[in-house]
Amino acid sequence: MSNVKHILLSLLKVVPQVVATILVPSKVALVAVFIFWLADAITGIWASVHVRHEKFTSNGLRRGTAKLIVFLAAILLADLFGRVLGFDQVLAAVLPVSVGSVKLMAFWIIGHEAKSIGENTTAISGSGANPFTFLAKLITGVTTKVVPQEAPKDDQQP
Repeated sequence: MSNVKHILLSLLKVVPQVVATILVPSKVALVAVFIFWLADAITGIWASVHVRHEKFTSNGLRRGTAKLIVFLAAILLADLFGRVLGFDQVLAAVLPVSVGSVKLMAFWIIGHEAKSIGENTTAISGSGANPFTFLAKLITGVTTKVVPQEAPKDDQQP
């Protein structure tokens, strides 16, 4: 019995070290994604309960927790693709800036959460002054704006 106990204690000492070794390269991204997810959850609950007068249910919190697990798994898969399968080298060859797959995935997730936080703060404030929506409209307006060309006037012949 003491032999089994010794083996279990040894495993309990080794498993956290293995997990830490896997998570160390993407630790900053995991923490950043968690912080943005938490801010989105807080503003979402606030907007839902106090502004839209919806009932707070565990189903919504369950969906939010599942979303966090998917986000963290995406960061870890991006790290796996980047380090093990060499996707970071492909990104370095294609992109002009040094961006790893973990940073790219974290940037996408944080952008998604920031947009959601902006929508929630707009609902809470009751005004249409959402900086994220304004920025999105500004960017899309600039990139899709077509400058009309003047038609030649009747008295001007080419």
